[in-house]
Amino acid sequence: MANNRQFAMRREWVNYLAQIAEEDEADAVLEINSDEDWFVFKNKRPVTTHLLEELFGNENAKYHVKDLHEGFTEAKAVEIVSYVYNSPKKYKRPQKGARVLQFNSVQRKE
Repeated sequence: MANNRQFAMRREWVNYLAQIAEEDEADAVLEINSDEDWFVFKNKRPVTTHLLEELFGNENAKYHVKDLHEGFTEAKAVEIVSYVYNSPKKYKRPQKGARVLQFNSVQRKE
């Protein structure tokens, strides 16, 4: 039967392996060698991909992925995009009784 120390050590080891896997995956994501890699990157980080495509064009965007800073995450890309968000125009309801006023403003032909 295992004791609490062994369970804690096992849990820390699993967390450590998961952390290493995430770091390796993050490093591997920035290596674009083919169209398939670009497609995977595009699915994992759509906002970053959109920014790169807007800046460098659809064809050249995949060549600039390697120039991204390692600390540039998808959350930071979303923050950048939120600065330029175009809010929709506020819808103004028509004045109460506007149709009645419009009807009354029509003059009869005599």
